[in-house]
Amino acid sequence: MVTEPLVTTIDLLRHGHCLWPAGFYGRSDNPLSPTGREQMESSLSAAGADYQRVLTSPLSRCAGFAHPWAQQQGVPSIELELLVEGSLGRWEGKTLEQLELSDGQALQDFWRDPLAFPPPGAESLDQLQARMAQVMALILDQHRGESLLVVTHSGVIRAAIMDLLGCGPQAWRTLAVPHGSLSRVRVYHQQGSADWFQLECFGVTGY
Repeated sequence: MVTEPLVTTIDLLRHGHCLWPAGFYGRSDNPLSPTGREQMESSLSAAGADYQRVLTSPLSRCAGFAHPWAQQQGVPSIELELLVEGSLGRWEGKTLEQLELSDGQALQDFWRDPLAFPPPGAESLDQLQARMAQVMALILDQHRGESLLVVTHSGVIRAAIMDLLGCGPQAWRTLAVPHGSLSRVRVYHQQGSADWFQLECFGVTGY
């Protein structure tokens, strides 16, 4: 007799629009704007999912939304350091205007080919994907069979999906993750078989 597989649902929600001017804010605590909060709320409303738990990056543009939202829903919320955005090295916390003045040529090279010319000292894509593989393993070990909302960052979401699909670094620029967008991964656990993953939606917004 074939039994129905146990399913873990992981919804990856990117934070919404933030307050600071355009720049490189990987691990800088750029606060969420009112518009950003509305973007996240709209996408969650459109998704219409019931979650058993919320996991969040500790940065305020994620955690500042995740904790009160989880409290309203009556579910626990947990900060996970592994969900923080990738470090941008020496460009961390710099605005585009500042970098155009101080590192103009390096910035042009980055826009032309970010894989060949990353920000100096930044966390590499290989490191970020390895970190997200660690996150997925942790989730499936501790929250197997649950429906989870994961509130995090665009780089983290890209890395998670790329690792899931077995993509190389060249896929980085092909994945659009709008502010406040939601991506859903389902993991099926069948007794006697390896887990299998399904990307159900990617980069969907409710606004």
